[in-house]
This record gives sequence, C-alpha cells and structure tokens, in this order.
Amino acid sequence: MEIKDLLEKDKKKVQNLLFLKRLLSKIININNNDNKNSLMKNINYNDKKKKIRNPGIDLVRILAMYAIIIHHILVFPRIIYQYNQYKELFLIKISCFWHVSGFALISGYIGYKTNKYSNLLYLWICTSFYALNITYFFTKRLQFKDFFPVYYHKYWYFTKYFGMYLFLPLINKGIISLTNIELRIVDISLIMAFVVFKDIINPNEDIYLMNEGKSVIWFIIYYITGAYFRISKKEYNGIKIIFLIIICILIFYFSTFFCFYFSNYSLNNLKGYFKNEAIKRLKNLFSLRISSFPMILQSTSITLLLNEFKS
Repeated sequence: MEIKDLLEKDKKKVQNLLFLKRLLSKIININNNDNKNSLMKNINYNDKKKKIRNPGIDLVRILAMYAIIIHHILVFPRIIYQYNQYKELFLIKISCFWHVSGFALISGYIGYKTNKYSNLLYLWICTSFYALNITYFFTKRLQFKDFFPVYYHKYWYFTKYFGMYLFLPLINKGIISLTNIELRIVDISLIMAFVVFKDIINPNEDIYLMNEGKSVIWFIIYYITGAYFRISKKEYNGIKIIFLIIICILIFYFSTFFCFYFSNYSLNNLKGYFKNEAIKRLKNLFSLRISSFPMILQSTSITLLLNEFKS
C-alpha cells in the first residue's frame, strides 16, 4: 500500500509540474504577443510620422517646374511671337505645356488617402508669403490682395486648386470605396465626356465651363486620374519595364507631334489643308490647351515613366 501511495503522489506531482509548465508557456506566449503587438504599433506609428519619399514623383515635380520656367520664358516676354519663324520654339512650348496637368495629376497620385484642411491653410500662407515678398521686391509696396489670393483671383492655379481641395473629403471617400474597374470606368467616362466628345461634337461652346482647363472641374478630373494610376499601379521587372518605358516615350512623342501638326504653326495648316469639317473637329481635339487630349497623354506618360525610378 505504501508503494501505491507513493506512486500516486508522484503522479500528482508530475501532473502539477506539467500544469505549471503549460501555464508558464501560456504566460510567456501572451507576453511575447503583447511585446510583438506593441512593437508593431510603434513601427506603424513611426511609419506614419516618417514621410516616405517617392523619387519618381519628385522627378515629375522637378521636371514640371523646369517646364513652367521654359514656358513662361517663351510666352510672357513674347519671344515665341517675336521669333515665330522658328517653329522649334513652338515645339518646345508644346513639349512643356503639360506642367499644369502634371502637378494636378500627382496631387491625386499621392494625396487621395489624405485630405487635411490644415494642408490647405499651409499652402495659403505660403502663397501669400511669396506673393508679398515678390511684390514688395519689385514695387517697394505691399498689396492687400496678396493676403487673399483666392478672393481676388490673384493666382489662377492656386484658386482652382483651393476649390478642388474643398471637395477632397467627398472625392477621396468615393475613390477608396470604388473597385479598380469602377474607378477606371468613371475616369474614362469623365475624360471622354469633358474632352473627346466635347471637342469633337461641340467645340465652339464651353458647355461644361472648362475655361480651357483653368477650372475646378478639370482639376478634379486630373486628381481622379492620378489616384487611379496609383491604385492600379503594378510592379514590373525586366522586359516589362523596358516595354513600359518605350510605350510612355512614344505616347509623349506622338501626342506632341499631333498637337504641333494641327497647330496654327503647322505648314499644313498654313497651306489650307485643314478646311475639311472633319479635320477641323480633329484639330480641335489636338489643340494646345490645358484640357486637351495631348496634355492628358503627355502628363500621364511622364508620370508613369518617371515613377519607375527607384531610390
């Protein structure tokens, strides 16, 4: 009997030890999970605080700024009109005319997930600051209008961007809630209705109040287009990247070529080849405007091309 009692006691001790072992392992696992969760939270928090730069988008910004400078040098001193015998100047102007579309496009590309009105206030302060300093530098006086650039329509780009930004909470919610296919249909429908059909069917009337692209509506269309390209972006390797680069370069080249071909500086236009009604409507589609079809192709091709550059 004593041996049996000893065996039973040993069994109970073993069971107790096994129970304690299981209990300790559970406690250790819980602590490890808690540590992992806290670590992941800290990592996510740090990621949110740290801005991740996209070198491709930065390249688009830099190139667009240079395009703005070149365009203004050609247009505002009227160099392009004084030396209109040099058709290459007009070709350079067409090649740089995508800059407005490019900035609006990358706004949607990088900003469709955030819509803080504090960013808009920051842009307002920056615009007023530079306007005041530049005005004072050239005129030695301050203008009250520089404090309210939107109210006085001081700078058309910022005014239209301000109007678009007020809609962003609603626009971003819609972009995120749509599937890729639905967003593609919406984007193509907007471009077809506001650009292609309008320019071909009724080119003489501004039926959508587009003001040749200097409108809030056009900025919204570009914003949605940029967001679509970001959401549907795919990773390419090897031959696919080379193929994409070639396609983007060809799109930019042919859109610039057709815009020049149908322009007033084209020899074919000067010789009267565009008198046919159908050709005239096609000419309107490829005319040099912010909201024209070539500018869509130029800005999207450059954005897709430069976005393949990695840090």
